[in-house]
Amino acid sequence: MQEIDVETAFKQPQELSLLDLGKDVVYIPLETVDESLIKLNSTSIMKVTEDYIFIADSRQPILCFDRKTGKFLRRIGNIGQGPQEYSDGASFLIDPIGKRIYVMLETQRFQCYDYEGHFLETVTCVDLIQAVVAPYFFVGDKMYQHTNIANENTTALTYCYDLKSGQPIDSLLAGASDKPATARTLMMPVLGTEFFGGRNFIAQYGDVYTYGRRLNSTFWVSDGELYMKDAFCDTIFQVKDLKQRMPVVAFRMGEYGGYGRFETKEYMAGKFLIPNLQNGKDCIYFILYKGLYDFIDMVKAGKAPTGKFSCGIYNKRTGETKIQENSVNFKNPSLGMPDAVVFNVSTDGAFVLTYQADQLVTAREEIPEDKQPEWLKNLKEDDNPVVLLVK
Repeated sequence: MQEIDVETAFKQPQELSLLDLGKDVVYIPLETVDESLIKLNSTSIMKVTEDYIFIADSRQPILCFDRKTGKFLRRIGNIGQGPQEYSDGASFLIDPIGKRIYVMLETQRFQCYDYEGHFLETVTCVDLIQAVVAPYFFVGDKMYQHTNIANENTTALTYCYDLKSGQPIDSLLAGASDKPATARTLMMPVLGTEFFGGRNFIAQYGDVYTYGRRLNSTFWVSDGELYMKDAFCDTIFQVKDLKQRMPVVAFRMGEYGGYGRFETKEYMAGKFLIPNLQNGKDCIYFILYKGLYDFIDMVKAGKAPTGKFSCGIYNKRTGETKIQENSVNFKNPSLGMPDAVVFNVSTDGAFVLTYQADQLVTAREEIPEDKQPEWLKNLKEDDNPVVLLVK
């Protein structure tokens, strides 16, 4: 089993650049036409496949762009209340195996489209999960629903549903430590910590706290295999079925780990939670957060939260772990280009980062014209974002 040595790497923090993610950096300016205008924000969702880039926010339908050229291709469905429509474009997920798009209508009910935008069906699964925040993952003919914030009635951390029947076929049961001893006393979003792809939440149960993310990366597919990592577990598992998971990678947290799903903020003061993980082709990128459970008390006192995000890279080929302290920004080694933040990872293992067009127009002023690529010379402030793929 591979090991990510977080404890040792934290003692020698380093500045990270895009070249730590991969040597091949590709810029894709997304075509700007009236029907494709979009501004990325903290609640936007973007998924990149081998051929397409899908983007949406809550107020507009899913937009599809060509991955190689950035050309706008089509809309996927429409906003509305019709039998083939949906109300929130930012509530979509993709199935990387079946090459389908699922847009959530309500709990356990989804509109299903293929990558070409054809409506296929409305999918409904029986609702068994008892949780406050419970995201979904679709793969092939199955859907997984994982508990990110449990409550006192939670019986299973994860259910696997057969999409043909809508019935559960496998489950990972919740133990006593996976459920709070009391009813919830408070829950609130952690504003400013979204890092694209879903809001974060903290819940309080008496004197203990827990954390959850609306679109957590609990499950993912890499080279055709299904993997999972719970935010409160230091191990990545390969999943054949939920009851017989194979451990493949462990985070060695040392003094920074050793916590459960529900902890006091005093105990967590020196601990680093891993709220987000992206598994690339050659690297694993992960975010670490210390002081997360101080957030509620700071907000009550009218003070700015003091917790800090750090991030790390584990190189699968060399086994090297690098930690960047108190920042998730990656330096761009190209002349004059600004820092960038990892959005997520594509279905073929490329890290996805983005720039707003106005960022690059400002940066362009400091770059000699003969060093500017043609797409950058032609970029306008109100153009669509530019996507970076690093592999």
